[in-house]
Amino acid sequence: VLEEKYNNRAVIASVNDEEGEIRFIPIRFLSLLLKKGKARSTKEFAKGENEYVLIPWKYWWKPKKFQDWLSIFI
Repeated sequence: VLEEKYNNRAVIASVNDEEGEIRFIPIRFLSLLLKKGKARSTKEFAKGENEYVLIPWKYWWKPKKFQDWLSIFI
């Protein structure tokens, strides 16, 4: 779904101000979470609004994991 629109190397970053940290999630992994029901699109209950994807914080990658994944492409 999302991979059709974006390169497989596209990543979303999220900043958690309360925890003071940043985490990442590759689009490809996000698509997998959506398929498995671990993440949820707001399209289902926010008709006519922009689409958002709700992703539990535990699925976001910490910088070290993101750096390791990124090193595959460099």
